[in-house]
Amino acid sequence: AAVLLLGAVRAQFREVQSSVSVCVAQRRMCARPQHIAHDGRVAAASAISVLFAAIAGSLWWASDDAADLRRGMFAPQGFIEPQAAGRMYLDSTAHEDLLSAGFFHARTLADGEQSLRIYTRLEPDSLLGIRASGTVGANAAEVISVLREVDLIPEWNRFCDFGILLRVLRQNVLWASAGVRLPWPVPPQSLLVRAKVEADATRPGAILAVAQSVDAKSRRRLAQGVAMPSPLSSRLELPVEMAVGRLTAAGDALTRFEVALSFNLTAAAGVAVPRAPSWVINLIVWVVAPSIWSRYTGALSALRTGGSALGRRLRTDSTGLYKFVGRSSGQQPAAAQEDPSPPKQARGRSRGWRFWQRGTDGTA
Repeated sequence: AAVLLLGAVRAQFREVQSSVSVCVAQRRMCARPQHIAHDGRVAAASAISVLFAAIAGSLWWASDDAADLRRGMFAPQGFIEPQAAGRMYLDSTAHEDLLSAGFFHARTLADGEQSLRIYTRLEPDSLLGIRASGTVGANAAEVISVLREVDLIPEWNRFCDFGILLRVLRQNVLWASAGVRLPWPVPPQSLLVRAKVEADATRPGAILAVAQSVDAKSRRRLAQGVAMPSPLSSRLELPVEMAVGRLTAAGDALTRFEVALSFNLTAAAGVAVPRAPSWVINLIVWVVAPSIWSRYTGALSALRTGGSALGRRLRTDSTGLYKFVGRSSGQQPAAAQEDPSPPKQARGRSRGWRFWQRGTDGTA
């Protein structure tokens, strides 16, 4: 009986996805409230559809299909070097070029001189392609530091609940892991990536950064001893097919950025369907992206005021990466100045490290 019930729920779940997509799309059109404001049945249908989707998703999450997905069933791949990735993904980021390539201009966020434009495109094999561009009020070293200090990401990113730097291979190459927790009903995920930063050989003053996932077998071959941290081992692994960004100086405290992302949206949603569900795209564009952008720029502002943990990491620059980025971009790192306030007494390990300790026998 349980098997029959699960089969029926799976069949109906595809219909529920389209219902949820419609409801989310109606929510997006809040600038034209006549579409949704005068019929209480729409709100009721939205609530019922989301609840049914959550129930169906919970049942599917316990199935064998979900177990395969949790084991990280994605194709082996080699690493793409930053120069090649920049040419492949970032040489055509103008608005007209992206529209011609099939991207949809999803939304624009702007606050003074800081801005973010987001484009999306569904790609083969349930991949979601995202292009983002804009400007941020910080220099390139500061922009990179907020993401490079992985264990501090949970302090500003509400959708990241764990971060750890697994291994530093060279000044500009590392392995890192993070826990991703998108809003309910999306199940929690984990990711493990190799990241590399280089000066752009074709554009003076520009910096390229690339991060990619690989399957577990290739990971063992490429980096012995690097593995998913035990607190994240039971989660669905989110394959990052490509994440590449280019930073270009637009002043000492202003940087232009171009970003290309491609990841398996089926894995992100926890749903084994041939086409990525549109409700997850809407969730990313209208809920996740604005929150991350606001908190990311807030973290940059706190870094520049001095006294923050990020600011201290930037000033210490234990690997010399930030000095290298500063020299390559030609910008002066404002946060590299000495902090006038006395150092505060440390209050223990970082959030990511405490989480790591709770999930192991006490050793890293």
